[in-house]
Amino acid sequence: GAFSLTEEEKLYLSAFTREVALAIETSRLLGRSVLLQESHHRIKNNLQVIVNLLYMQRASLKPEQKPAFAPILNDIIYRIKSIALVHEMLSGEEPRNSIINLQSMVARITRFYSMRDVAIDLDVEPIAIPYNKATSIALIVNELISNCFKHAFPEDVPDKHLTVSGRRREDSIQLAVQDNGVGLAPGFDAHSSASLGMQIICIITKEFEGDIRFTADGGTRAELTLP
Repeated sequence: GAFSLTEEEKLYLSAFTREVALAIETSRLLGRSVLLQESHHRIKNNLQVIVNLLYMQRASLKPEQKPAFAPILNDIIYRIKSIALVHEMLSGEEPRNSIINLQSMVARITRFYSMRDVAIDLDVEPIAIPYNKATSIALIVNELISNCFKHAFPEDVPDKHLTVSGRRREDSIQLAVQDNGVGLAPGFDAHSSASLGMQIICIITKEFEGDIRFTADGGTRAELTLP
């Protein structure tokens, strides 16, 4: 006679089919995730090779060249390391679906500067940000911190201190870097600055349709708002 199934068997078969489909989809996504992790790992390694080459180039400078060229190479090294650390975070053991924890990312960037004589406090919430924005935000954070070390703290400033904070608002993320240094130069305008670092900050902020403001507040406060 014709092959037939009871209602109970139909329900069982339907559930089994859904489980198989789910297992196939999970396997597909996991395979994609593993490939992405491997890609991030390779990018991170390639960027590290570039950083090592720059270190070698800096070490090979003649004494008379170091004052002019060593700071430039250092800036390039920190910028590349800021990009590389995002790929490093995404190449970890656990699949992260191309999401970066802002708190962890900022903490890693501040370690670039941990050997300096400046105390750095972090007050950043664990905000999830997508990979395609994480590298740009990493660059901005690096530039803001780097600017403090370059301009806020002459040798005679005691108890040098820097605070990096990050908050999520209803429709935006607010990042702030506050120092207790010498304050803003007279007539300072971020958008007309000749500094490459400041240009990087302004260009990325504009691309994100965000806002960056610098104010004198017991030093300098840079406040970045990103939609």
